[in-house]
Amino acid sequence: MSQDDAGAIGDQDAVPMIQLRVPGPWQKPEELSEALERSGGGWSFYDEGVFGHAATRRRVAFSVTPHDDDLGDVFRGGNDDRMTEEELERVASHAVKIHIETPGGSEEAARVAVDAAAALVRAGGFGVFVDNSGACHGPGDFLKLADDPEPGGLYWVFVTLTAGRDEVFSFGMQCLGLRDCRLPDPPKDRRVVAFAIHNFLGYAFQSGAIITDGDVLNGPDGPLFRVFNEPCTRIPPGTPMHNPYGVWRLEPVMEEQEFDGL
Repeated sequence: MSQDDAGAIGDQDAVPMIQLRVPGPWQKPEELSEALERSGGGWSFYDEGVFGHAATRRRVAFSVTPHDDDLGDVFRGGNDDRMTEEELERVASHAVKIHIETPGGSEEAARVAVDAAAALVRAGGFGVFVDNSGACHGPGDFLKLADDPEPGGLYWVFVTLTAGRDEVFSFGMQCLGLRDCRLPDPPKDRRVVAFAIHNFLGYAFQSGAIITDGDVLNGPDGPLFRVFNEPCTRIPPGTPMHNPYGVWRLEPVMEEQEFDGL
């Protein structure tokens, strides 16, 4: 944890579970096993719902569910124009979904989940849905992020922003062991708001800096936000999108016209 007061807020003893879904064309388990072997990534299925990498001894839990008529629409609504029409049609045509689940809460743990999902994509998977945040990735997009040697790739796998009527908030940071954030009463220019929030969350993840309750965070032209920690109450505990580490409440320091001018 980079925030030294993280234990003061949130249910720290609850380890978040990373949950990913990979839709694919495999009609039989043998088809997927053969595709994994051809891809040469070293991942394979073991007894009792274990998907593992032989050389590194990394393991994740897996399960299989049948075709879901709604999944194509989920990807279509959440792909942010990163998927082609052909890719979206493939998701809608999937035969099964492979579910991956593993404890999260750190960059290292998140990497295991991403590598496991990438092995399935290389074996013919049509994309990846992140239950912890609602992020939808096509095969090319996901593999580009999975293969990124910088930690920013992991960030973009997991983290999404959602804008309500009176608030902008994030999901997915619990996979990396950090708080999400929310910005009440955001300025009108939501593109600027998204840029500022992603910059803040990316800074919290990649810088290793200690952020404490009440800190003022600077932008390129001076003070930008004051941050306050609070528990995650938007999503109930025990569900994939709940963040046991809590959230940062962001309060803009500058005037709205200055914020919109960033």
